[in-house]
Amino acid sequence: MENNELFDISGNFTNEDVYKWSSSYRDYDYQDTEIDNEHNSDSDYDSYSDSNINYHQDENHYQEYNDDYQNTHNSNSSKLVYSDSESFLINPKLKEIYNFSNNKQIYKTINVLNVNGEIIPYDIYLTNVTIPLFEIKNSLFVCRIRIGEPEQEFWPIIDTGSSNLWVIGDECNQSSCQKVKRYSKYISKSFKRISKYDNISVIFGTGKIYGKLILETLKFDNFQLNQHVIGIIEEVENTDNSKIDIFDAIELEGVLGLGFTEMSSSKKLQLPLIERLKNHNLIQDNVFSIYINDYRIKPINNNDRLSKPSAILLLGGIDQNLFYDDLHILPVIREHYWQVELESLYIGDTKYCCDYGSLAYEWENLENEHLHNKFGPYEDPPMDIYIYRTFNKSIDKTNRTPGYVIFDSGTSFYTLPNFEYKHFIQEYKPFGDCSQIHLDSKKIDPKITEHFPNFTYTFKDGFQLIIPPELYLTPNEEGKCKPGIMMIDVPGEYGHSYLLGSLFMRSYYTVYAKNIPKIGSVVGIAKAKHNKDTRKYIYNKLSSINESFVPPNDDEAEFYWTKLNGKLSENWKFPPILSNLFF
Repeated sequence: MENNELFDISGNFTNEDVYKWSSSYRDYDYQDTEIDNEHNSDSDYDSYSDSNINYHQDENHYQEYNDDYQNTHNSNSSKLVYSDSESFLINPKLKEIYNFSNNKQIYKTINVLNVNGEIIPYDIYLTNVTIPLFEIKNSLFVCRIRIGEPEQEFWPIIDTGSSNLWVIGDECNQSSCQKVKRYSKYISKSFKRISKYDNISVIFGTGKIYGKLILETLKFDNFQLNQHVIGIIEEVENTDNSKIDIFDAIELEGVLGLGFTEMSSSKKLQLPLIERLKNHNLIQDNVFSIYINDYRIKPINNNDRLSKPSAILLLGGIDQNLFYDDLHILPVIREHYWQVELESLYIGDTKYCCDYGSLAYEWENLENEHLHNKFGPYEDPPMDIYIYRTFNKSIDKTNRTPGYVIFDSGTSFYTLPNFEYKHFIQEYKPFGDCSQIHLDSKKIDPKITEHFPNFTYTFKDGFQLIIPPELYLTPNEEGKCKPGIMMIDVPGEYGHSYLLGSLFMRSYYTVYAKNIPKIGSVVGIAKAKHNKDTRKYIYNKLSSINESFVPPNDDEAEFYWTKLNGKLSENWKFPPILSNLFF
C-alpha cells in the first residue's frame, strides 16, 4: 500500500488521520457471530438467531471445553484443581517467574461498590505473567499467537471490545486478504472441523465477514491450549454505502477479543480465552490489565509495520510498578462491553450528558419529537418507531438519559455520539502547533491548552476523571493540534455510551476483572507511571521472559522508547517470525 491512509469519521481514508483508526472492523453495530447448521452448502452464509442454532457435537472433540464451561458454571465442579498447570507452558523454565494459584500475592484489598449499592471487599493480586504488545498503525496493539501443528504465526489486535479470536484464512482470495499472512488448514495436523456445517458471519461497522469456526491448537505467548475455537475468515464484504475496505487499509491479520462471553460467537461451545486460562490454573485470577507507553508514535514510513514492544498485557492480576497507588474500581453495569455507569460528562462548561439540560438529553428528545412529527401518534407505529422505542427506553419522566463509558482497546481515540460530536467539532477547530507532541505532550504551548477544554467524566459513585487537552490532542496532517475524538454511535440497547480507547490508555493503566463473587465484573483505573525508572523496570521485565531482548542502559533508555519506537526491532526476536511477518 503506497499511501499510509486510515479511516476518518466521514468514512474516507486520508493521510490527515494517520494517527488514528476507528475500530470499524467490529464497530458497535456488531452482532454476535452465528453458527449455521441449517444448510448443506459451504457457500451459504445465512444468519440465524440463537434459537435456531443446532450443534452437532462430537464428545471426543468437545470434552475439554465442556470441562471449561462446567468448571465455571457448575457448582459441583468449580472446586476442581488442575495439578499440571506448568505442563501447559511451552517453556518450563517460566514456571519460576509465573505465578500460579498456589503462589498468590495480594496487592491490596479494595472495597468495591457493586451495582446493587453494596460495599464488598475485593482482593487484587499481583502477577508476573507479562505479554509484550507491539504497536502498528500508530494506535493498534498486537501480540503474537501461533496456530496449528506445525505452527502458523499471526499478530491479532488486542481488543477489549469483542470476545472472539479470528484470523484470515487462505480461502479468502480478495486483494486485501492477499496482503496479509493467512491460515491454512491443509498444512495443520491439529486442524478439526467443529461440524460439517459451521458457517459464521460477523457484522461490523463497514461491512460483514464470513468464515468457519474450527478447533485448533493455540499457542498464546508461552501457553498452549488444545482444541481452541477459532474463526477463520474466508470472505470480506463491504456494505453498499461504504467505500472502505478496512482490511486493505490496515492489513489486518486477525483480532483477539478480551470481552465477555455474551458477545462470543462460540459461547455455546467454549469460554473465551482468559476464562480458559484461569480454569486450567494457568493464571491465578480472571483478570487482565493493560499498560501502554505515553509516547505517541510519529509515522516514519509505510515499511515500519512493527514497533519494538510499546505496551504490555498482564494476565491474572496487576503490576503495582506501572501505576500510581490510587487504583479506582468501577462496577460493570452489563457484561457485554466493559461498560460502567456515567453520572455526567462535561466538556469545558458544557454539559454533554446525562440529565435534563445536557446535549444528550436534548438530542434524544429532539429525535423523539422528529419521529412523532414524521409518523404521528404511536398507536400503530411502523417498524423503525418500534425499534426506536424498544432501544431508547431512557426517555421517560425521570428527565434523565442513562449514560455509560466503555473501555475499548480496539478503538483509537475518545468518542462522542453523532450529535455531540458535530457540536464539539464546530466549537473546537484545529489550532496551534502539535507537530512535536509525539515527543513530549507536556511541552505544548499554554495557549493551546487554554484554547481546548477539559473532559470531566463523573461516575455513579462520584469518582471524577478529568482529561486535560495534553492527553487527547493529536497532530493533523498539517501539524496543527486536533482533538483525538471520534464519532461512534453505540446501538441504543447498550445505552448512551462514550468510548475510552487506546489514546486514553496511554495515560491510564486499566484493569479488567470478571466473575468476582457478590460483585460481578469491574474495571480499574489508575494514573500510569511514565518515567525513566518505570521504563527500565519494563525493559528488565521483558528481558526476563525473552532472552533475545537486551535492555538498553540508562543513557539509551529514553532514546529507545521515543526516537526508535516505531521501527522494526533488531533486539526483540521471535525466530523465525519477523522475516516474513508483514512483507
